[in-house]
Amino acid sequence: MSSDPMKRSSRRCLGLFLVCVGSGLCSDLARAADPPTAVTARSARWTGSYLQHDDSVRQLAARGDRSAALSVLRLHQKAEEPRLRALATALLYEHASRLGIDATSRTQLRLDLMKIAEDAQAPGFARVEAFRVLFNDSWTGRDAWYEQRLSDQTLRHLSDGVWGFTPLLGPLEKDPAHWVPILIPLLTSPGDVRANVADLLAALAGNEKQPARRDVAVALLPWLDDRSWVVEQKRSPSPRSEYISSLSRLDVKEAIPGLIHIVETEPDYHAARAASVLGHYRDARALPALRKGLSAHLKTDWERSAFTQAITACGGVTATDGVAALEAYARLAATPEGLEQLRGRTAPTSGLLAQGISLAHDGGSDDSLTAAVAQRLVALRSREPKVALALESPLFAWESLAAKRHVVARLADASLDDSLLRRALQRRTAIATSCGPELTAQLQRGGIGAGRAAAMIGQADVLAQVLRGADPAAAISLLHAAEVSDMYTLDEADDWGVESSDDHDGSMRLPIALVGPLLAHPQADLASAARTWLTHEGGALAHAWLQAGGHKARLVTPAASHYSIGGVTPGMTREAVAAIKGSSLRVSYTRDGRVDSVTGPRLLDRGREILALPSATAADVRRIFGRPIREQSGHIYATVGGFFWQYTIQDWTLWFSFQDDSFTLGERAPLHEISLQNKPPLRLKGTLR
Repeated sequence: MSSDPMKRSSRRCLGLFLVCVGSGLCSDLARAADPPTAVTARSARWTGSYLQHDDSVRQLAARGDRSAALSVLRLHQKAEEPRLRALATALLYEHASRLGIDATSRTQLRLDLMKIAEDAQAPGFARVEAFRVLFNDSWTGRDAWYEQRLSDQTLRHLSDGVWGFTPLLGPLEKDPAHWVPILIPLLTSPGDVRANVADLLAALAGNEKQPARRDVAVALLPWLDDRSWVVEQKRSPSPRSEYISSLSRLDVKEAIPGLIHIVETEPDYHAARAASVLGHYRDARALPALRKGLSAHLKTDWERSAFTQAITACGGVTATDGVAALEAYARLAATPEGLEQLRGRTAPTSGLLAQGISLAHDGGSDDSLTAAVAQRLVALRSREPKVALALESPLFAWESLAAKRHVVARLADASLDDSLLRRALQRRTAIATSCGPELTAQLQRGGIGAGRAAAMIGQADVLAQVLRGADPAAAISLLHAAEVSDMYTLDEADDWGVESSDDHDGSMRLPIALVGPLLAHPQADLASAARTWLTHEGGALAHAWLQAGGHKARLVTPAASHYSIGGVTPGMTREAVAAIKGSSLRVSYTRDGRVDSVTGPRLLDRGREILALPSATAADVRRIFGRPIREQSGHIYATVGGFFWQYTIQDWTLWFSFQDDSFTLGERAPLHEISLQNKPPLRLKGTLR
């Protein structure tokens, strides 16, 4: 479960978005029930931010009754609102053939649209709509008319309400093979023509849906050395910055000097974009400029990352340099104050620290760096264990084979910190896939390493082999690993930025039937480890084994339960639910009038209350039901953060939601709601447990 503050903020924004969308959706659906013509004639209007219901007008013109369409469009042509007049004129021209408009009238409509497009005082929406239909049609003089518009500085970027437009871009994106050879020679024309053409070509280059074109990239090279070659637009991202970024899609080595010049001379985000592209070209000539420029771009996350990653890509970080940078990072991460700075994304104070954070967070693909860090750890563990732990943590997240092998080798070390073991278990599938032979070798050697290797492999026969075997140390370490995999409170001491890109494997499950008998094992430590695991696991069956002391003959099978939310269960009729007085439940029904799902604050078992708000917590749920099948973090209500636990009970799905807005409470989180659904377990994307 992620505790990243930025992710929490994103989840809150998503919740607000859904609430806002939901409030507007009902009114939209209600309007959709009106007759199409009536909605169009009454509702198409400028709100001050956008033209409302223009889609209804477009649908009527394209597919509706022709007489009704002509009537509505003629009405809108006479409207006071210029945007509505432009829309009506454009649609009459676009659908002239279907609407029965003759050639002479259509020619007049085109002339009217040309005037709108040329009118610098016309609203942006009106001009864009005119350009759209004029260039979706072929007519004599169209291309010449377009070229004349390139001298109009007002067309570089139009704003209208909440929208921004680049009306001259449409023809270029539609037919670049035709227009690029025409436009490139016009870059020799100074002033507005060059400005418009450069912006258009930059936008084309920056559009990843369009094939990258070397001729465009080369034509705009002067813009790298001379920022004033084109008068810059006051918007972000600027067309020039889009062009700079687009150079990473091609191999234009002649751009490297210009990119270095930008890094050396420009203090804003253009330099960071140039740095990112230089990282793509991996040219060591850029290193002096990149190293010097990094110090000026420490405050903004993405700019700093662009520089640090480019320095690494260009070969500017040797193994020795990398260890020094990572150790600077580790000394910060090893203190509570430093950890808060990292979590709060406080800007680093030096280029060395910035490089260390980048290496720790973004992964080390260099095997020599992994080896150098491992060697440095040997010296640090005895003298500065906290720094050593912070330095080693990134190795347990890196994707390189050398890093994964380092993880496997450390499994046999009894002193391995639980937070590192949990990191390994979180990506056990990826490590087992890459290091299968190494894990098998650990398993065969026995002892602590064997138990942890079994946990990493995770196969049922391997787990049974260890739990039933004659190696108590291996069984104890397996039980402990299973418990550690579920202890997400260990994250409280972690730098949340150190994350693996591998899929999160979540907590691992062991068969209770294999662990229960270990309570009676003659080896006291193993019996104690089994008791600890069963207590942590929770649930009726684990409790029954604890009561039986590990003796199967004394095992009392838990009585069957019959759960309800406040007395309501899936399958009940509406009448039965209505008879339950004082109910504060949310109930949904199937088509035949039976309960499909019920949500409320009280869970009953055969009429006896076993969980209720506001006193119950996640720990209480865990004690009764054991480890959840699935956990998902997110919004539990509007902007309130928390997490959900899912169980399968009596062919029903039982959901518990817990309020944990900071995502740090874990099993201390208070219960928010309980839901019982007459459905199979939902297939949700989230944190698997």
